[in-house]
Amino acid sequence: MPKAKVQNVFPLTYNQKILLFHHLSATDDNGIIQVRCTIEGTIDPSVFGKAWDAVVKKHDVLRTSIQWKNLSKELQVVQQDATLEINWIDLKNDPQPDESAKRYRLNDSRKPLPLYEAPVSRVIVLKQNDHKYQLLWTCHHILLDGWSSRLILEDVFRYYDQLMNGQDLDYALSEPTIVDYYKALEKDSTQNEAKQFWKDLIDGQQFPNRISNINLDHQGEQNFQSHEVCIPGKELQKFVKENHITLTSLLQTAWLLTLQWFHQNNRVAIGTVVSGRAYDFPGIENIAGLLSNVLPVIHHFQPDQSFAEAAKQVQKHHAKARNFENINIDQIKEWYNWEGNPNIFDTLLVVENFVLNEIECKHLHVRNFESGLTTTYPITIAVVPGETIKLYCVWNENKVEGDVAKKLLFTFHKLLQEYKEKSIDQLSTLLGEPPTVYRKEDTQQETARNFESATTTTELELAKIWERVLGIHPIGIKDNFFALGGSSIQALQLFREIEQNIHKTLLPSVLINHPTIHQLSKLISDDAEVEFSSIVPLKISGEKPPLFCIHAGGAHVFLYKELAESFGKDYPVYAIQPKGLDGGEIHNSIEEMAQDYLKEILAITGKQKFYVLGYCFSKVICLEIARIAKEQDLKVELVIVDSADLPMIQMHRLIGKKRDRIFIIGKQIISTGKKILYVGWQGIKRSFQKINDRLNAKLGGKANIFLKGEGMKAESDTDYHLERIILNFTKLNNQYHWDPVHTKVHLIRSSDYENRQNKNFHIDLWETLSKNELSTYQVSGRHKTIFEGNSAVEMAQIIEKIINDEAE
Repeated sequence: MPKAKVQNVFPLTYNQKILLFHHLSATDDNGIIQVRCTIEGTIDPSVFGKAWDAVVKKHDVLRTSIQWKNLSKELQVVQQDATLEINWIDLKNDPQPDESAKRYRLNDSRKPLPLYEAPVSRVIVLKQNDHKYQLLWTCHHILLDGWSSRLILEDVFRYYDQLMNGQDLDYALSEPTIVDYYKALEKDSTQNEAKQFWKDLIDGQQFPNRISNINLDHQGEQNFQSHEVCIPGKELQKFVKENHITLTSLLQTAWLLTLQWFHQNNRVAIGTVVSGRAYDFPGIENIAGLLSNVLPVIHHFQPDQSFAEAAKQVQKHHAKARNFENINIDQIKEWYNWEGNPNIFDTLLVVENFVLNEIECKHLHVRNFESGLTTTYPITIAVVPGETIKLYCVWNENKVEGDVAKKLLFTFHKLLQEYKEKSIDQLSTLLGEPPTVYRKEDTQQETARNFESATTTTELELAKIWERVLGIHPIGIKDNFFALGGSSIQALQLFREIEQNIHKTLLPSVLINHPTIHQLSKLISDDAEVEFSSIVPLKISGEKPPLFCIHAGGAHVFLYKELAESFGKDYPVYAIQPKGLDGGEIHNSIEEMAQDYLKEILAITGKQKFYVLGYCFSKVICLEIARIAKEQDLKVELVIVDSADLPMIQMHRLIGKKRDRIFIIGKQIISTGKKILYVGWQGIKRSFQKINDRLNAKLGGKANIFLKGEGMKAESDTDYHLERIILNFTKLNNQYHWDPVHTKVHLIRSSDYENRQNKNFHIDLWETLSKNELSTYQVSGRHKTIFEGNSAVEMAQIIEKIINDEAE
């Protein structure tokens, strides 16, 4: 076969990329369009074929294919020539021609349609008798919309009339072409105006939109079901005429109100399909291609306003939005870097307001024209106006329960019957309680059970992007994008941010075979990245200087979880756990530990300022990190929580006041002696057991922390590794030589410590260690529970203020 000559090559649009992603990732390609019509009369097959040939020559889109394999960018390629085959199937001797035609339609709709071969179309003509035919034209939404399919079929039958009349075809290449349109969009001067319009509606707002019930067993599938109800159109048409609104505005308002009831939230958003042909471009109505777009319709209902008033406001909004109907959702999100709830809406409303039922043809009678419905949304409501208005609900049953979808459809139907003369509050009351559904957030609890944090710089950067795009915190490196509810829209945003932040260009389709952070990282990482052995990301999103919380004497970092969750969204928080938890090598000195931890910190921060939090044992590591940072001219400040105990010899050397020194050391000796005297060695063991029990509560398992010399054995390898590390901490702490470092220290003390007799001891020590760069704060609570409950919230507020004040 000779190689096709290429006429034009250009990138895919945003909407085409979404459709390609679905084409590649879904089991069933829901982008396939099956255009149907009934033809009455006698068709001349030869003339009919020539008419289609002429249409293929006229419209570039019928000579276009989609190419992505082995390419760095998805492309649409226009060939100079393409041949469309027409299959003729004779059913006139079939005892049940209508039933057979239905079977052909169903089977054809399920057959794949290769996007990489032009034309991306196939035509079947089913001959039911000598004077009646069914035309099936299968094409794809990635190249055509409903308007275009109507336009092309009108040309087919117009050319058929001309050929049957012996006339020369008024054939000419379609002017303007879809390429001309794309070039015009690149020069569009309304971007700033559009940005301000959407900013006024969206900036800083959140919209309840989640209806999805993610089925983890069928995460990539799109099994769509549908249900239909009808309503008389006469009363609706009368209402819209009396109130000077369009039928589309009435329908949009009713669907918005349905979701207001479902979410129990007055501010809601839906998606609606626009033709894309309101754009000021000469001849745009004659262009065949994918010009249709999906725009948000947003409304904030006031309980006391009438339905008609709400509909007028919705119409006003939609009329303004139509001025910018070529702006896609991705552009809107990019303008505001909107984190969380990124899809804005989860449902789509389609009003078939430009398709007529018949196509003009003098030699044939063409009727019952249908262009079908394609959707990638969990729920789509399609409305076909007429004397009887048809309401279709189409839902993906792997994301939405059928009962919920039908309940929404029936509620929408009820509102279209009950809206007259009622306020929004009255209508909401009339509808009763909404159904309770399984929410996407519940899947996070399942995900958390097998959570694995980032172990390399690339994984960490990807995790930040995933959390920002999906609005879920935290996300583990083994979590599946589709299982988390990721959509095609979010996939495109994901890869745009990967290109911007990691400087790697990948096709979104790679997500199909690499659906986890771990797999993607392997695909795009380089040899220079740093591997993390100690960093545990607790809250990675945010632009403020990050806080690194170093493990306490119990070796674990779980106690910092509530603290991290108490911070605002702009404050990243990481924990640092010790080496050796997996049985590997452990650190031989505090200096070595601090060097390793700082290396991993700098892989995240670069030269950016950061904060290090120490509690219990980890205060010594903080001090050493501050010393190294000082030598390297790095910006770091310490946050020390309720910690001041040092080995006695070190304490003796550092504390200047002899009386305080004698008092503190003497008190420690007396305290230890009393404990041995009164409780004995078994009592000491019981104290360790209490520590062990508290640790178990954090770990959710057993973690025996007993001295080996007492003959106690760990119950598992994990317990043994933990015990080994904790004993090593004591040795390293005693070996370390404490010396002051000129660094800012923020000492946070519990009210429990504040009320002790030696309450100034912490302050005196850290004044010395920081060389008089100390600030003190107090948190309500006890030392042992300072990272829990209200104490954690209060501490997070204090640290936020510290970071903000230092930034200023």
